[in-house]
Amino acid sequence: MNTKTNAFLGKLLPANEDIQIILGNIREKYNLPEIELGEGTIEDYLVQDVDFQAIYDEIEQELHSAGGFIPKGMETFYAAYRVNKIPQVDDLDGSPQHVINSFQQIVEMLMNLWTPAFMQLDGMIKQITEHTFIYLLTGEAVEISEDWFSLVASTSLFGEPVTMAIASSGSDLKSITEQFKAQHRQTFGKQPKITKGRLNTADLLRMKYEGKSIADIADNYILRNPSEFPKDPRSKTYKEAKAKLEERIKKSMQRLDDTFTQIIGDKK
Repeated sequence: MNTKTNAFLGKLLPANEDIQIILGNIREKYNLPEIELGEGTIEDYLVQDVDFQAIYDEIEQELHSAGGFIPKGMETFYAAYRVNKIPQVDDLDGSPQHVINSFQQIVEMLMNLWTPAFMQLDGMIKQITEHTFIYLLTGEAVEISEDWFSLVASTSLFGEPVTMAIASSGSDLKSITEQFKAQHRQTFGKQPKITKGRLNTADLLRMKYEGKSIADIADNYILRNPSEFPKDPRSKTYKEAKAKLEERIKKSMQRLDDTFTQIIGDKK
């Protein structure tokens, strides 16, 4: 999203229904005038001292309580995240304990998955608080941030790290794509390349995983590539060639095994 669009939406933000209610309540409680852009700041119109920090904190608290900024269906999870707790599945109409335990695991997985989004939501509400506070004091509606419309983060899913990107209709696709690439590299490192040689070695690596010995794997290779070896398996040259092949297979499979581990993220 470009700067003009961010500025356009920022100018309309104070008209949000929840924000209008909050502004009205704050003005009434603290006896504050409504300031239009260009009229100066609210301090020019005050006849008594005002605790601006208390006003700021109250705006933030009211925004967290307002239903319009929390995604529908996420209220319970977000409230649990705010107090650093995981919702507990206590009873499912008399379901067996193992069923309850399974649902609890699902809840914990969802909390891990949604935590980056909740952190993003916290940041967004913090920015809305600042925008609302500035508008209250000056009548100026400032530009909103790009990160309101997208999220790129790494989290854990089924005990494994994952990188995710969330984009809305207002997201800058080029920007979020670059952010995703950078976050992925930070989380997983550089992506290995599968060359033609490594691809050819994959059959041999599979045989190793199936429990075949290096000697058996070498025999299979020789069977598929007979022109590369002496014809007499009893000859010294054949045995030397096979020994070199086995050593080469060991090294190439170790490299490929490392590549495979890097791709699937298996750290064991």
